Amino acid sequence: MKISVLASGSKGNSTLVSDGETNILVDAGITKSKIEKHLAIFGLSLDDISAILITHAHIDHFKGLEAILKKKSIPVFASEETATSIELCLCECIKKGTLNIDWNYFSPGSQFTFNHLLITPFEVPHDANGAVAYIIEENGEKIGIATDLGCITNSVRYHLQGCDALVLEMNHDMRMLKDSDRPEMLKIRIASKLGHLSNDQAAEFLDTIDASGLKYLFPAHMSEDCNDLSCVKAAILSLEKKFDFLIVKTGQEGPTPLIDLSVNNL
Repeated sequence: MKISVLASGSKGNSTLVSDGETNILVDAGITKSKIEKHLAIFGLSLDDISAILITHAHIDHFKGLEAILKKKSIPVFASEETATSIELCLCECIKKGTLNIDWNYFSPGSQFTFNHLLITPFEVPHDANGAVAYIIEENGEKIGIATDLGCITNSVRYHLQGCDALVLEMNHDMRMLKDSDRPEMLKIRIASKLGHLSNDQAAEFLDTIDASGLKYLFPAHMSEDCNDLSCVKAAILSLEKKFDFLIVKTGQEGPTPLIDLSVNNL
């Protein structure tokens, strides 16, 4: 399998997972034009996208969905709660008949197959009904995509064991968040159990699971003003020595390289 984080952060999120035949977008939280621009870097277009998986119904995870589906009919997978919330946001287009969404509902915790890919959505604690993270597997390779969660649960710990590549929320440095000019209520929300993981929380989590096979760590949903890559690296410095994985920088400015998990780049 191959993976590229097309965009990550509060302004929009989208990740491409491909096995060469099936191309999946996990979230479509940036504009259609940006998704098309980023896909083109890898010789792909929206015509090559086989399905879209949505994690939850915050706008930075489905911003481009309406425009994409008006151009091309693509099956969309989500929890029923997430689908309902998105439809409420797009109700005018749906009522007018200008938008038809091919929803495919799943129950969090239940695996399903799409072409040759085995997909496991599982619940994460976040302030959005039906929020999930995803495991995508094929031929012994395992990708975990877990952003927008406020704390680590037993389910999160169980599902993210043994990943080859992991897109993991590392939203903020606690000191930078506390010292920021953000409203106090926003700081409380971000640091809550239904908010966003800090660098230290993510590092502590990684130290408690089987990460011996982890090849690539994508620190995700990094705050532009309350985090930076040096803080991320400082938080997981001991883990890099304990294990042997590459940190792949994510952000809003452009996609990460399309990394082939079958090729050893370590």
